[in-house]
Amino acid sequence: GGEVVVAARDLAGGAWATTALPATAKVQDAHNGAVLGISPDGLLHLAYDHHNDPLRYRQSRLPHDCATFGPERAMTGEREARVTYPQFVNAPDGSLFFFYRDGMSGDGDLCLNRYDPERGWSVVRQPLIAGLGRCNPYWWRPSFGPEGDLHLAWCWRDTPDASTNHDLCYARSSDGGRT
Repeated sequence: GGEVVVAARDLAGGAWATTALPATAKVQDAHNGAVLGISPDGLLHLAYDHHNDPLRYRQSRLPHDCATFGPERAMTGEREARVTYPQFVNAPDGSLFFFYRDGMSGDGDLCLNRYDPERGWSVVRQPLIAGLGRCNPYWWRPSFGPEGDLHLAWCWRDTPDASTNHDLCYARSSDGGRT
């Protein structure tokens, strides 16, 4: 495995400050990357080492500080046993959302959580898009438009074989993914 390291520096230049977390990741698998998000309260959120694995998630203890990450913990405690493709995305108002697949290739669902500085993480929709045990959605870079609408594009995959991808789909939600 590889050491999980968080690094930061001033954009104007200067030395990098690094923090090695007491964790390792399976770096031989390209699925197992790390993703970082920043919530409106300035906390850093880190998810790493996922390819149909339990959620590995930490958040900083102090705003804008990469040296203060707490221990691994659950996010919502729901559907966090088989995580792949984690993504943090900010809405125009700064709200932080977490997208991920629960399940495996050809049999998984897209799930969506939201962070609130007052209440922490909560489920928006699980599943947001369901494969119904027959396939799973493969989505591309969900984004929020300037008006705040969530835009999502995906295709379906029937098996772990990428040649079974089909049907390009698009959805827009004006309420942060609830509908």
